Amino acid sequence: MYFIELTQQILREMRVRKLRSILALFGIVWGTVAVILLLSLGHGFYLASKKNMSHLVDGMLIFNHSVTSLPFRGMPPGQSIHIKASDVLGLKELFHNIRAVSPDLSNLATIQHKDTLLSDSEVDGVDSNYGLINNYQVAKGGRFIDSFDVANSRQVVFIGNDLKQSLFGKDKAVGHQIFVNNVPFTIIGVMQTRPDAGKWYNNITIIPYTTALELWGDQDVDSFAILPKNENHTAELKKGIINYFANRYAFNPNDKSAMSVFDFTMISQFFSWFFLSIEVFLGFCGAMTLGVGGLGVANIMFLIVTERTHEIGLRMAMGARRSHIMLQILLEASIIVLIGGLLGFVISLTSILILAHLSLPDWLGSPTISPAVTLITLFILTLTALLAGYFPARRAANMQPVTALAF
Repeated sequence: MYFIELTQQILREMRVRKLRSILALFGIVWGTVAVILLLSLGHGFYLASKKNMSHLVDGMLIFNHSVTSLPFRGMPPGQSIHIKASDVLGLKELFHNIRAVSPDLSNLATIQHKDTLLSDSEVDGVDSNYGLINNYQVAKGGRFIDSFDVANSRQVVFIGNDLKQSLFGKDKAVGHQIFVNNVPFTIIGVMQTRPDAGKWYNNITIIPYTTALELWGDQDVDSFAILPKNENHTAELKKGIINYFANRYAFNPNDKSAMSVFDFTMISQFFSWFFLSIEVFLGFCGAMTLGVGGLGVANIMFLIVTERTHEIGLRMAMGARRSHIMLQILLEASIIVLIGGLLGFVISLTSILILAHLSLPDWLGSPTISPAVTLITLFILTLTALLAGYFPARRAANMQPVTALAF
């Protein structure tokens, strides 16, 4: 009953002093909107960025080799490393933690279909596991290279969607032929388009590595890709493979020029932390804005305490406890923050619904009010209410009745 009467009294006071109440509410409303919108935008950006990177398979390892930069066993630097496709495919028998492995033999070629001629196009010869390793998504009606294609050196080709558009436009490509260096190849599949994946991804031209060896001879692999079975032991697998080739081809295993590794797990983790940091930073900016609104409420509460100094002294003289005085000031600050927070939630939700119907860039994502965003906002609002009311309430409770009555 006491709380109800006290709440009614506070609300009457807020209606009487409208301007002061509006100024206090404005800071909280604006701060709440800033927190929710910035957190929602940050969370939407984080989810969109994570989705855009989904084509990078966690755990995938790309090994590249070149020439040595360090002397080794009496040999000077500058020695070329020659790794063959058979060397790469034999790794699966040597290392039990390899789920899939594929060489990559890259060459420049002319690609032609009817009157369309594309010169200096990159053509990659790979094994059937290459699609699994890279998480390639095949458009409906097609397929990726399989083991039969590889075993029989078939003249089949898998292409990216942009290349398909360049050669065929809106027409169907699967089942039709293109010419690679004047050699006919049958298209067996087209990659699903990924606008976020970059030009190279959507322009790929992939043939069986055995077919590439017949076209260009027994060339070295340009790189090779490995998908581990257990990502927790990726570091040991990397070290083991580098040591194996270092012993086989006589180079220093610490020579990054001779052989280097791109670990997509580390890259994925880095970007996840990076995007999460952006989300946290946006939330921090919103919290600071709400904190400014809390300072405004605190200043108004100090003003209220000053205006009610005589009243507080009179209540103390009549037996009111310090806890009662503190409770009244804290409750008043909490009510202001509560009303401002509710208004802020309504405005934020409305704004997000409007943004959801706008054509926002794909990289930005869609603002999302997640349970985490709601909990964080409620926590900040609660903390703001306590801090905005505590110090004015403590000042009021510490007044001496005689001094307050004389004010």
